[in-house]
Amino acid sequence: MQPIQTSREDLVRRAIGEIGCGGKQNRLPPSRFPDTFPEMSEQRKTPLQTYRKRIAERKLRRVEVVVPEGDAQRIRALAREFSENGPEAERLRRELAKVTENSPKGGLLRLLLASPLAGADIEFVRERHPGREVDL
Repeated sequence: MQPIQTSREDLVRRAIGEIGCGGKQNRLPPSRFPDTFPEMSEQRKTPLQTYRKRIAERKLRRVEVVVPEGDAQRIRALAREFSENGPEAERLRRELAKVTENSPKGGLLRLLLASPLAGADIEFVRERHPGREVDL
Protein backbone atom coordinates (compact mmCIF):
# COMPACT_ATOMS: atom_id res chain seq x y z
CA MET A 1 0.00 0.00 0.00
CA GLN A 2 1.34 3.37 -0.99
CA PRO A 3 1.03 6.39 1.35
CA ILE A 4 -1.28 9.13 0.14
CA GLN A 5 0.71 12.15 -0.83
CA THR A 6 -0.89 15.43 -0.11
CA SER A 7 0.40 18.86 -0.88
CA ARG A 8 1.06 21.29 1.90
CA GLU A 9 -1.73 23.56 0.64
CA ASP A 10 -4.22 20.68 0.84
CA LEU A 11 -3.18 20.03 4.43
CA VAL A 12 -3.60 23.70 5.33
CA ARG A 13 -7.01 23.87 3.64
CA ARG A 14 -8.14 20.73 5.45
CA ALA A 15 -6.87 22.04 8.80
CA ILE A 16 -8.60 25.39 8.33
CA GLY A 17 -11.85 23.66 7.47
CA GLU A 18 -11.61 21.38 10.51
CA ILE A 19 -10.86 24.05 13.10
CA GLY A 20 -13.39 26.47 11.77
CA CYS A 21 -11.36 29.37 10.44
CA GLY A 22 -13.48 29.51 7.31
CA GLY A 23 -16.59 30.99 8.92
CA LYS A 24 -19.28 30.13 11.44
CA GLN A 25 -20.62 27.16 9.48
CA ASN A 26 -17.28 25.33 9.75
CA ARG A 27 -16.69 25.86 13.46
CA LEU A 28 -16.59 22.93 15.82
CA PRO A 29 -19.02 22.87 18.72
CA PRO A 30 -17.52 23.97 22.06
CA SER A 31 -17.88 20.43 23.43
CA ARG A 32 -15.02 19.35 21.17
CA PHE A 33 -12.70 21.53 23.23
CA PRO A 34 -13.28 20.75 26.93
CA ASP A 35 -12.07 23.12 29.60
CA THR A 36 -8.60 21.61 29.94
CA PHE A 37 -7.48 24.04 32.61
CA PRO A 38 -10.53 24.85 34.80
CA GLU A 39 -8.45 27.00 37.16
CA MET A 40 -7.90 29.41 34.27
CA SER A 41 -11.63 30.01 33.87
CA GLU A 42 -11.50 32.20 37.01
CA GLN A 43 -9.06 34.50 35.22
CA ARG A 44 -11.52 35.01 32.38
CA LYS A 45 -14.12 36.53 34.68
CA THR A 46 -14.42 40.27 34.80
CA PRO A 47 -13.13 42.07 37.88
CA LEU A 48 -16.71 43.03 38.75
CA GLN A 49 -17.82 39.38 38.79
CA THR A 50 -14.90 38.46 41.04
CA TYR A 51 -15.66 41.37 43.39
CA ARG A 52 -19.33 40.39 43.64
CA LYS A 53 -18.37 36.80 44.40
CA ARG A 54 -15.99 37.90 47.19
CA ILE A 55 -18.66 40.14 48.68
CA ALA A 56 -21.26 37.34 48.59
CA GLU A 57 -18.85 34.92 50.27
CA ARG A 58 -18.41 37.40 53.14
CA LYS A 59 -22.24 37.74 53.35
CA LEU A 60 -22.07 41.46 52.67
CA ARG A 61 -24.51 43.52 50.66
CA ARG A 62 -23.85 46.66 48.63
CA VAL A 63 -26.03 49.60 49.66
CA GLU A 64 -26.19 52.99 48.03
CA VAL A 65 -27.40 55.96 50.03
CA VAL A 66 -27.74 59.66 49.40
CA VAL A 67 -26.59 61.80 52.32
CA PRO A 68 -25.57 65.42 52.84
CA GLU A 69 -21.99 66.10 51.81
CA GLY A 70 -20.86 66.68 55.38
CA ASP A 71 -22.08 63.23 56.48
CA ALA A 72 -20.53 61.23 53.64
CA GLN A 73 -17.25 60.49 55.46
CA ARG A 74 -19.12 59.56 58.64
CA ILE A 75 -21.35 57.11 56.74
CA ARG A 76 -18.32 55.61 54.98
CA ALA A 77 -16.60 55.12 58.35
CA LEU A 78 -19.72 53.41 59.73
CA ALA A 79 -19.93 51.14 56.69
CA ARG A 80 -16.24 50.22 57.01
CA GLU A 81 -16.73 49.45 60.71
CA PHE A 82 -19.79 47.28 60.00
CA SER A 83 -18.01 45.34 57.25
CA GLU A 84 -15.15 44.46 59.62
CA ASN A 85 -17.73 42.95 62.00
CA GLY A 86 -15.69 43.48 65.18
CA PRO A 87 -16.72 44.42 68.74
CA GLU A 88 -16.95 48.09 67.77
CA ALA A 89 -19.42 47.17 65.01
CA GLU A 90 -21.60 45.35 67.55
CA ARG A 91 -21.59 48.39 69.86
CA LEU A 92 -22.52 50.67 66.95
CA ARG A 93 -25.33 48.32 65.91
CA ARG A 94 -26.80 48.41 69.41
CA GLU A 95 -26.62 52.22 69.53
CA LEU A 96 -28.18 52.60 66.08
CA ALA A 97 -30.92 50.12 66.98
CA LYS A 98 -31.88 52.31 69.95
CA VAL A 99 -32.10 55.38 67.73
CA THR A 100 -33.97 53.75 64.83
CA GLU A 101 -36.45 51.81 67.00
CA ASN A 102 -37.68 55.05 68.54
CA SER A 103 -38.13 56.82 65.21
CA PRO A 104 -41.77 57.64 64.51
CA LYS A 105 -43.41 55.46 61.91
CA GLY A 106 -46.39 56.72 59.97
CA GLY A 107 -45.17 60.29 60.46
CA LEU A 108 -47.54 61.92 57.97
CA LEU A 109 -50.61 60.14 59.32
CA ARG A 110 -49.62 61.01 62.88
CA LEU A 111 -49.14 64.64 61.85
CA LEU A 112 -52.57 64.83 60.21
CA LEU A 113 -54.28 63.20 63.18
CA ALA A 114 -52.59 65.68 65.53
CA SER A 115 -53.91 68.60 63.48
CA PRO A 116 -56.47 70.88 65.22
CA LEU A 117 -58.85 70.20 62.31
CA ALA A 118 -58.80 66.42 62.86
CA GLY A 119 -62.29 65.17 63.69
CA ALA A 120 -63.91 68.52 62.85
CA ASP A 121 -66.13 66.88 60.21
CA ILE A 122 -65.18 69.40 57.58
CA GLU A 123 -66.63 68.57 54.19
CA PHE A 124 -64.68 69.72 51.20
CA VAL A 125 -66.73 70.34 48.07
CA ARG A 126 -65.21 71.01 44.71
CA GLU A 127 -67.12 73.19 42.33
CA ARG A 128 -67.55 71.46 38.99
CA HIS A 129 -66.84 73.71 36.06
CA PRO A 130 -66.86 72.52 32.44
CA GLY A 131 -63.95 74.80 31.52
CA ARG A 132 -63.73 77.29 28.72
CA GLU A 133 -64.48 76.78 25.10
CA VAL A 134 -61.53 76.73 22.73
CA ASP A 135 -61.73 77.40 19.01
CA LEU A 136 -59.63 74.93 17.07
